[in-house]
Amino acid sequence: DDDDDDDDDVALAHKAKRFKATGSRAPPSAAGWHDPALRRKLVATGADERTAAKILKKLALAANKQRESVRASTNAFVASRGGGDAPVKMESFTVGEGSRERKKCKLTCSGVALEVHEGHLHKLRLLWAISHANEDGELQFDESVFRRDAFCILCRYAAMQGGGQTAGGGFQAALYPQAFCVLKERFGVFCECFASPLNCHFPCFASACQDVDRAFGSLGSFFDGFSKLVMGPWMDAQRRAVVKKRADGGGVIRVPHSFECNPPFEEAMVRAMADQLERLLRAYEASRLVLQFFVFIPAWGEEKSDAWSRLNGSAFLSKNVTVPAVLHGYTEGSQHTKHHQRAVASHDTSIFMLQTKRAREMYVVDELTEELLTAMRPK
Repeated sequence: DDDDDDDDDVALAHKAKRFKATGSRAPPSAAGWHDPALRRKLVATGADERTAAKILKKLALAANKQRESVRASTNAFVASRGGGDAPVKMESFTVGEGSRERKKCKLTCSGVALEVHEGHLHKLRLLWAISHANEDGELQFDESVFRRDAFCILCRYAAMQGGGQTAGGGFQAALYPQAFCVLKERFGVFCECFASPLNCHFPCFASACQDVDRAFGSLGSFFDGFSKLVMGPWMDAQRRAVVKKRADGGGVIRVPHSFECNPPFEEAMVRAMADQLERLLRAYEASRLVLQFFVFIPAWGEEKSDAWSRLNGSAFLSKNVTVPAVLHGYTEGSQHTKHHQRAVASHDTSIFMLQTKRAREMYVVDELTEELLTAMRPK
């Protein structure tokens, strides 16, 4: 029953919310000095190590100076428009005709207007409601606060994708809903490691912008808040579930153990993700617990990518499938504003299925391949 499955997702999201990390840490003022990925790229273009270090330092200082300038101008702008409590106005309108007709909403605050599909705004309402409900599921919905929070994430992701409402979005592309359904039904996937309130499929997700995403249920960054959950409360919950299952002589207690990873396709990011996955899987393997990740990245190959090699060489790799570009697609990163929300992939994709020994005993990945590939075909 689909309704029952949705209820399960919401219940798990509530449990995750109780444990999720709060707060966000500001990056060190000179964080850019030690960016190894950028240093490697500079050296690859011909700069020596000393020159690369000088460039990194100058970039970091310039970026920090610009950040302070933007912060000051933003504060001045907000003050000139009536302070931080400026209302967010909302209006609905229709674009296109016939089969191309779409309903959209415009959120406006202090003269800045952002558009979003009506369906995505409805999803944001549901995520906001789940995140703000108490233990009994009760909620006093505050429309003005919701609009403010929605406006903030629309601003943030528009800026991250290049400033235009329909521009870019490559780093925010997602699997088709049909693919998520296969992962959920066959392997118990209920949480995304790299998502946002705008592109997530499940109400349980990790994301990059904790300061604005928290209002919609984000667990925090994959590398911070999410990993703390996996190594803390979720690991403890699985241990208790195993003990209870043995005591009861059977039965299944559903606890988080299966996750989807579709990170930004950037070498340094994917390498860091691969290292973190290895640490998490080793910890669960040592405790004889169930943990598995389904990772989707470009099929870069060993010669071009150290990150790809690390995933392919993992002791926890159960299967690696390469999907030709013409045989699959993704949901656009700007799906919440664009008319065309799906696109054929621009590159071959590697699907890495990483599992602990206990996970292999519970799930056979060979049974997944054809079903998942069918769900990923261009729509």
